[in-house]
Amino acid sequence: MDALTRKKTQRFKFLDSLYTCTDGRSSAIVNMYELGEQAGLTREESADVVEFLADEYLVEHVTLGGGISITHNGVVQIEAARSHPEEETEYFPPVVNIVSVGQMVNPHSSRAPPVCSERFDYGGGGDGPACASGGGTTVYR
Repeated sequence: MDALTRKKTQRFKFLDSLYTCTDGRSSAIVNMYELGEQAGLTREESADVVEFLADEYLVEHVTLGGGISITHNGVVQIEAARSHPEEETEYFPPVVNIVSVGQMVNPHSSRAPPVCSERFDYGGGGDGPACASGGGTTVYR
């Protein structure tokens, strides 16, 4: 895999994990370093991915120390990639090239979500956990 495809793949996996953890809610805050670690990224790689995604208005920095949230445009881009997994998007290669065949039973719903735990919802919704409870990324909703 060439360097550009690798970066696009990291960006997709990171944003897709953020979307899954937050259930696409922009009011939810996730620590970018915890999410990146779960995705197999170093702190430096996580910071690089988030810098790009923030520059493209797909995520935004919310708190000091790595708190980020997905933006409306980030939700739109992930949903477009999931809806048409065989097509390249403006930001991502085809999802079918990113997700291994073993995971791709149904490209719209079969992937296991990252392990996240709900903590706080400053948006007021609070209608259940964003992801499976347990150790992992903390989501502030």
